[in-house]
Amino acid sequence: MKLRILLTACFLALSACSADSIVEKKLGNQYDQALAEGNACLASAIAGEVVRATDTSDNLKPSIFQVSRWEKWGARAEENAKKCVQAYEQAVASGDPCATAKAAGNYGALLQIQFTSYRGNISRDQALQLADLEAKATASGEMCRTGGSNEQAVVAEEQQVAADNPTEVADGEILNAEALSGFADDQSSAGVFMDSPILGSDANEEQLEVTHPTNVFRPDDTVYLQVTTRTSVATERTLGVKWTFNHGGEEIPVHEESKRVNLDGSGSTLFNISKPDGWPPGQYTATVQLDGRTRYTAQYTVGDAAQQ
Repeated sequence: MKLRILLTACFLALSACSADSIVEKKLGNQYDQALAEGNACLASAIAGEVVRATDTSDNLKPSIFQVSRWEKWGARAEENAKKCVQAYEQAVASGDPCATAKAAGNYGALLQIQFTSYRGNISRDQALQLADLEAKATASGEMCRTGGSNEQAVVAEEQQVAADNPTEVADGEILNAEALSGFADDQSSAGVFMDSPILGSDANEEQLEVTHPTNVFRPDDTVYLQVTTRTSVATERTLGVKWTFNHGGEEIPVHEESKRVNLDGSGSTLFNISKPDGWPPGQYTATVQLDGRTRYTAQYTVGDAAQQ
């Protein structure tokens, strides 16, 4: 009887069950790899992503499969988050700057993902916590490269925080969190947090969002790229994209565009390129830049209609 109920429930929500299972399997493989590498911070982030990726907020009554999945992966996210914190504390206590740099980067990246998991703005306290970890990772990383000690790293850390932007430190604003590179789909520069860019063959240009995500295009497609950013304070920045074509291992410039944008809270910027006579088949790269510095690269392929 129990099996019959399970099968009936899955049949009634077949598409949701199937889609969620695919997401869980893909992220589950990444989770296993993170555990094998001993990266509890990454494992926690992936487990949390399984919960978010299979959370259908418009479903008033989640299926038993969804509830079971949320409980399992939620517990894994919490367990590995605790291990992530422990790894950071142990690294700091050990006095090893190399271990501290790695642990601080991983822990900071996990917190950044947790703070911004639903594309909300981060608080002042959260921003300062990220800034502290960034400074710790940067200073310890420098000591690791030069063979210094953790005592020297503490001094360098304080100097790094002060040098980044004394006014922002005094006012408690967000600092440069570029050092958080352990595992972060988001990257930041002086308080601007950026999601992984989304490529697509169609977009709502009024709402500035891609409506048909894909990384495989037809030669006559317009290629859209959506860049989503978040800030806790209003700021004016330059967002740019460099499009290149990979020909025999050489990146050939295709197009370059930049926009001066006012960023305030959460929002998106949309870029696009098209070629009336058709794109040559092959591999392409879109490089996203913030104020002239590379933040993300996104690869895509142009092929015939059958590939899409």
